[in-house]
Amino acid sequence: LTQSNLLESKVGDAYPYIRQFTVKFDVTGGTDDYDTQTQTVYYGDLVEFTIPEEARNNATFSIQYYDDEGNALPATKATYNGETLQRVAKSNMDITVKVSNKAQAEGYKVQIKNIYGTVTEVIYSTTLPDTLNSATLTFSSDTVTAPVVPFYNFTGWTKSVNEADHTATYTATYNAGDTLTFDFEGIENAKVSGAAATAEGATTYTTAFDTQVTIDGSEVANFYAWATEINVGGVTKYQIASYKKKYSFYAVTGEKFVPVTRTGTESNYTYTVNNEELTAAKVDSVYYIDADPSILNSDAILKQKLDAKAPFISTISAKMNSDNNAATGYCRIAYDGEIKPSEFGVLARSKATTQQDIENGAMNLGTATKFKSANILPSGQFIFTINKTNGFSREVLFRGYMYYDFTYNFSGTNTSGNDASANLNVGETSGYIATTATV
Repeated sequence: LTQSNLLESKVGDAYPYIRQFTVKFDVTGGTDDYDTQTQTVYYGDLVEFTIPEEARNNATFSIQYYDDEGNALPATKATYNGETLQRVAKSNMDITVKVSNKAQAEGYKVQIKNIYGTVTEVIYSTTLPDTLNSATLTFSSDTVTAPVVPFYNFTGWTKSVNEADHTATYTATYNAGDTLTFDFEGIENAKVSGAAATAEGATTYTTAFDTQVTIDGSEVANFYAWATEINVGGVTKYQIASYKKKYSFYAVTGEKFVPVTRTGTESNYTYTVNNEELTAAKVDSVYYIDADPSILNSDAILKQKLDAKAPFISTISAKMNSDNNAATGYCRIAYDGEIKPSEFGVLARSKATTQQDIENGAMNLGTATKFKSANILPSGQFIFTINKTNGFSREVLFRGYMYYDFTYNFSGTNTSGNDASANLNVGETSGYIATTATV
């Protein structure tokens, strides 16, 4: 995948919070006295140990797994005559190589790679499956199932074998799901790359999921920002997407982009979208976590935000996957203005009859679980995944959130009724979006 950074971004400053495990490696039955080796690793790390030379043709090894409380989990045994032993850390492990006085059957060291080319499993097997169109591979002592990747379709496995050192690699392959359609209606002289027009002179374009699309508004008169047009309960609303005339993003769902223009004089001007003034009521469900929405959800404050190119947040799409009970989706922040958010992520709740307040905007840190995101793409997009282990059930509802510092000027809101200004650490959320199935 050329744009896999969207689906699997670096962990960044969240890395210290990933689970850690202890892996021990020991050799018994040999002529030498070998010291136990111990490594502390993070979840998903590829662990490698060098097998002593005397053990490379006449040894078996076993791996005992342990949970966080030290309770033993099911163990595995295998043979391999190579120089190094590898495992992917997913729990605490004790690896024991036992040297025998007779030669052992020579197995294969098999690496399993995911859609991004990352090693997710290392298996030792005396057989190598040839049926590659099934999601599940069956080895002599293990089975492996291709992981479900949101918005992608599994197409099969690729297989490579090196008989010289008895190693093999199986890589899961996928293709993008449905073709996505983008509408650029109303954008005169729009320039688009990464998507194909459906017909000559058409305003709709199609492309595959995860493709980088670029729209160029350099020839749009009085251009100020890009917005996406959405339908909220039968009402047309807009999400500010980017302040860049030439905006590049990754396609994750079909969208309609429209330009926001600024017309008038330096002291008397209007922001317009689709030939109408852009008012606060037309911006998609912006609610504020730590400030009075009656003050901040106003046309005057919206105008100040646009003037300063302050950030806006929107939730682009969300999807449930019944195979692994995970809800995955994407948010976007108008991230290329002069003010950057100090924190961003999602607020999430299970949808139930007693929890509908998320839909009418009363969703705040006291009524939802907060998931902070560590990374964001230059496009302003970031990904989130919620699964059942997070304690969610039923349909899951999301709002994107962010914090940023900005000074607002507002009228008649202080105790004396005079005009006032305030420097606020604003907590702002997007409109809610719901998954379509149950976690």
